[in-house]
Amino acid sequence: MKLPMGWPAGVGNTIAISLLAALAVAPLPAAQAPARRGVVSNGLAPNVVPPNVVSQSVIAPGVVSQDKNSRNANQNSKYANRLAPYVSSPTRVVDRMLELANIKPGETVYDLGSGDGRVLIAAVEKYKAHAVGVEISPKLVVEASNNIQKAGIADQARVMQGDVMEADLNGADVVILYLATSLNEKLRPRFEKQLKPGARVVSHDYAVPGWKPTRVEKTDDRHAHLIYVYEMPPVKD
Repeated sequence: MKLPMGWPAGVGNTIAISLLAALAVAPLPAAQAPARRGVVSNGLAPNVVPPNVVSQSVIAPGVVSQDKNSRNANQNSKYANRLAPYVSSPTRVVDRMLELANIKPGETVYDLGSGDGRVLIAAVEKYKAHAVGVEISPKLVVEASNNIQKAGIADQARVMQGDVMEADLNGADVVILYLATSLNEKLRPRFEKQLKPGARVVSHDYAVPGWKPTRVEKTDDRHAHLIYVYEMPPVKD
């Protein structure tokens, strides 16, 4: 490297080495840069779908789940923040709830938060009803659908994956609940708007605020349970 006159002799070598080092670490243009392990061309890690791309997955026979972005097979991101811990009603409580609902053959029973499908199966097998479950968890939808198939009642019972707050209840004769009091209160306007006169709402352990039950029963188990029965139109507090 040729330097201007008067510069020290060793400076040229120092500048040359610095330039070579800078060129070695400078990034290549995007078109020439080699791909790094774990990064794909859209700038996201592998298996991450870019925003606004809709992915589909079959979560149960006849049930298809869709929403923006990638989905975990056991979790629907649309409802991720609304999921509550799943606690099933004991079989003896389920039987008594259905008995108190006074179900007639051919009536339609809705179970909001239907879990593994035990209420639906009992309603069909013991009362010859039609049964519809609404369940937010894709994993439980699969489990309930499999249980319904095994019971051989797929033509009389089904599970819909979705939010109970958005369920269409116009066709319900009986609604079964095992939800928190706060959720029952939020659902109350929907019940009052959509349920027909004579329809029954039966709730395990938690009352519907603002309504007077037509009957309250306490089980005599070691761990007692309360069953609230309401009939539409409800008596208001």
